[in-house]
Amino acid sequence: MTQPAEHCGHQPDHVIGQPTECVLRPGHSGSHANKTGMRWWLATLPDETAQPAVDSRHTVDNLINRAEHHGGLTGDEAARLREGISLLTELLHDAEGDRDSWAREARSAEAEVEKLQTERHTYQRAWHSAKDRARKQRTRAEQAEAALDAVRALATNMRDWDGHNPGVDRWATDILAALDAHTA
Repeated sequence: MTQPAEHCGHQPDHVIGQPTECVLRPGHSGSHANKTGMRWWLATLPDETAQPAVDSRHTVDNLINRAEHHGGLTGDEAARLREGISLLTELLHDAEGDRDSWAREARSAEAEVEKLQTERHTYQRAWHSAKDRARKQRTRAEQAEAALDAVRALATNMRDWDGHNPGVDRWATDILAALDAHTA
């Protein structure tokens, strides 16, 4: 008997149509792929501690200097290019700050949602428990009322007994008065 081929099994988050999963070997690097050749990457939040591998600003300055000295770029063009790159770099840093801030806010919102879901489950359990207790109390009250009705009937029968025993008659009247006072 042959063993099934091992594969990653990761499923993309949003796929229209049939469900799919990665058929590449477990622990592969890079993108995922299904048996039809569709590829996808994991969507991850940025690593806030990651540093760029190359100082891109230094590299760009070197390219501008070369173009200025060897490629026919004038000093004014180089200055405007540096100014534009500086502005773009500033915008990039602002965007990265916004992204990081939004990522933190998203994690905070996710934590709040999880907390609220836990509270909702707690309140739902409490509500169901209270509902069950109320149902049991209603059943007990109905049983108690039925028992009181039986005692009333018995006391009435004893009072109306043909023997007309004054002691029993007074006792039965006292029971009926006590029941009426208790249930009034």
